[in-house]
Amino acid sequence: MVNILHQLSDHQRTSIIEIQDLLKAESAKVYLVGGCVRDSLLGLCPKDIDIEVYNIQPELIEKTLSKKFQIETVGKQFGVFILKGHSIDISIPRKESKIGDKHTDFNVEGDPFLDLKTACSRRDFTINAISYDLSTHQLIDPFNGVNDLKSKTLKHVSDAFEEDSLRVLRAMQFVARFQLEVDSSTLDKCKKLGPQNLPKERIWEEWKKLILKGEKISLGLEFLADCNWLQHFPELEALVHTVNKIENGTQKEVYGIIRNIAWMHLLKQESMTNGKIWSLEWLHYVMIWVSQLQALRHLMDEFEARNTTLKVNISPNHF
Repeated sequence: MVNILHQLSDHQRTSIIEIQDLLKAESAKVYLVGGCVRDSLLGLCPKDIDIEVYNIQPELIEKTLSKKFQIETVGKQFGVFILKGHSIDISIPRKESKIGDKHTDFNVEGDPFLDLKTACSRRDFTINAISYDLSTHQLIDPFNGVNDLKSKTLKHVSDAFEEDSLRVLRAMQFVARFQLEVDSSTLDKCKKLGPQNLPKERIWEEWKKLILKGEKISLGLEFLADCNWLQHFPELEALVHTVNKIENGTQKEVYGIIRNIAWMHLLKQESMTNGKIWSLEWLHYVMIWVSQLQALRHLMDEFEARNTTLKVNISPNHF
């Protein structure tokens, strides 16, 4: 028996217990799923909570929880609800199948009576396919995600992984955040995919997680190089090629600088996509980028002063 509720905030833990009690009275089965289970097992406090509810129709979920909570329905046909002020999302299990080339071209069917293993099989990685039964306090782990967490391995759940190329960028930020090693079969699948049909907004969100949450961002960049995705981000490819030319003793220093400037390409794409600048957050990033770009230039000057053979042409267009 494992009680991962201790990793949650007091506010969320109290709310989850209330949710469990309300829905259990309607004979529903309630599970924590996804990233909140993963983070809790890693000893982290999850910010967002995902709950999946079985054996109950969405209409009854909404009616039952509305007695205690303010509910926002964001996907009524799929049975997806948000508890306002709690950072808790609630849904029924669902099946997904690819019906086109675009990132959004999926046929989604909500099914409250779907079996748990089938529901978990739509997840991207085994570490995200672990469920936690709120009534028994047991982990449900049909794809051995707990063992992969312990061995720090990132492994896809099923062949459906190839239906969504955004999962390559999700792998990138997971590798950097949790310092994982990508399973060879998963890496092979990533090499087959490309970002051509992904919305820039979704690409931006994964890069943002890499930069803001990554503990070792260089691992994320190395993963992109391993699966041949750096070619899709030429500014970053130029940076990595520069690092590869630098003597081994200083690569760590340069990667430390790169972790703060790598997102420049993404900011450019974001402002082009939305036609706007993100006020204080955007300004904060730009200030960091400017200071780190200056630091990189200073480092290059030091190499020149030591009469090394390194010649680097640093241009704003590279970033």
